[in-house]
Amino acid sequence: MKRLRRAGLAAGVAVVVAVLGSGSSSATISPDPYSTTTATGSITSRSILGTLTCGLSSVSVILAGAPLGASGNIPSLTPSTCTGIAMGASATLVTGAAPAWLAIAGASPGSAQGTATLRDARVLFTLNGMIARCLYGGTLTGSVANGSAAITVRNPAARLVATLSGVCTASQDVSMTISTAATITW
Repeated sequence: MKRLRRAGLAAGVAVVVAVLGSGSSSATISPDPYSTTTATGSITSRSILGTLTCGLSSVSVILAGAPLGASGNIPSLTPSTCTGIAMGASATLVTGAAPAWLAIAGASPGSAQGTATLRDARVLFTLNGMIARCLYGGTLTGSVANGSAAITVRNPAARLVATLSGVCTASQDVSMTISTAATITW
């Protein structure tokens, strides 16, 4: 009877060790939580008029570790020099009262790639001052490498949310890259 009890206890311990040892791997973000106001990046808008790329500086990013990745938001940024289409054209992520939500998740523990998602993104596209001001919105997605500090997301058909002035197309191809000092692994 004692042998059966000991064998049962040993088997139970082995099962617990196996379950705990094979539990889900959690991601790490270094540092966790991560917050900066000095990230950089760019935003690119493609339309029938051509391609416009604008730099982004002083990007504020707030991230915390999450299962297989990190999540947080982009509450503010500063648009900088733009190249492409025409003089006076610009594109920027609109933040303010409603930040864009960022989620990064690995495909599986230890996988080489994961997915980055920027939800509730609103992009203001301005052509030559006030000739056309168009607000586009939607979700941008892309892939991110395990251990990377940079993400690139895209929506080839961000929808028109509002025509603020001039004439706007119904959708816009928008991509965005953000580089931080955080390292996210899963």
